[in-house]
Amino acid sequence: IDCEAGKYSTTVGAASESVCLECGAGKYSTVPGATLESTCVGCGVGKYSIVVGSPSSTTCMGCPAGTYLETEGNDEAEDCMACGMGKYSTTVGSPSEQDCIACPAGKYLGSSGNDEERDCRECPAGKYSTAVGASDPAACSDCGAGKYSSTVGADSEALCMLCGAGKYSGAIGAASEDSCTLCGAGKYSMAQGAVSSGTCQNCAAGKY
Repeated sequence: IDCEAGKYSTTVGAASESVCLECGAGKYSTVPGATLESTCVGCGVGKYSIVVGSPSSTTCMGCPAGTYLETEGNDEAEDCMACGMGKYSTTVGSPSEQDCIACPAGKYLGSSGNDEERDCRECPAGKYSTAVGASDPAACSDCGAGKYSSTVGADSEALCMLCGAGKYSGAIGAASEDSCTLCGAGKYSMAQGAVSSGTCQNCAAGKY
């Protein structure tokens, strides 16, 4: 009688099924009557199996999204490697770290093993980031004085808008046009993006 698939035996003249040895976890064998341990095939990259004596590759489970596995024959979920900070992966059973996608500019991600883009956190209004795959909120830079941005997740400094003529702002990282202060009564300014009241000039005699 042949040893079942998922098992093998190197014993000649065996009288009992007890000589049939099971393929180890992380492996499987579809061959009945196998005589070599090498008949046991490792689960492929991106997969693992906790089953001993498996007769089929169907017991090989894909690593969950947010992880990857670049080696074969793995026998526990903990073998799956998490995508690093600043990255995520939607792929189940990923065989490569290359499936880990960097969070786009304007966002950051300070944890590992994330499985969707919405896990990436947006830079708050008043800030922007051009960095791809950022892992720290410090990657979000403040809009400079004389500027503001109401955009969440801004990916360019160009999204920092200039305070209009007749206004100024010394605020760093301003999130609203409300931060732009009007020149006082009797004064005017043609400058955009002014950072102080020093740009406000007195109206000429006979004007107000």
